[in-house]
Amino acid sequence: MNWIKRLFGKKTETKQCDIHVVIDSNPTELGETSLNIDSSFIKEDKFEQIWVAEKIDGRYGDSDSLRDNDYIDYHIWKDQNSSKMYKKYLPDAKVIRGNNPNIIFHGGCLGCLSQRNHGIDRCKGCKYFRFDGSKPNLHIEGEQAYTITIG
Repeated sequence: MNWIKRLFGKKTETKQCDIHVVIDSNPTELGETSLNIDSSFIKEDKFEQIWVAEKIDGRYGDSDSLRDNDYIDYHIWKDQNSSKMYKKYLPDAKVIRGNNPNIIFHGGCLGCLSQRNHGIDRCKGCKYFRFDGSKPNLHIEGEQAYTITIG
């Protein structure tokens, strides 16, 4: 799926995908599907549990147990709901968020044009997605924007 088009386009088609989480090293299916293309998250409560585990409980990497597509779904959900989650669980925290059109998996995603030009699924092959040094660097520098057409 081309997730970036979902984020910036106006699609009315609704599709669903499932989500799996690993608990105590055992893959566990969460049951129902998790994400509709129209941005409504059926399993928002599960994503919220992962967010709380990582941000509140200090169990960093809980989202790492998700499959690649679900990892992307979680990061999209987190991007859309981060401010709401901080207000709910850490109301005294000052949250400063920059304006970035990308879903950020790693600092290497900042300023990258790949998601906008090729879709978010291309990120799975990049070393900055889950920071896998054995994968190639697919980062497209913003300075190279003049050589790439968006369409």
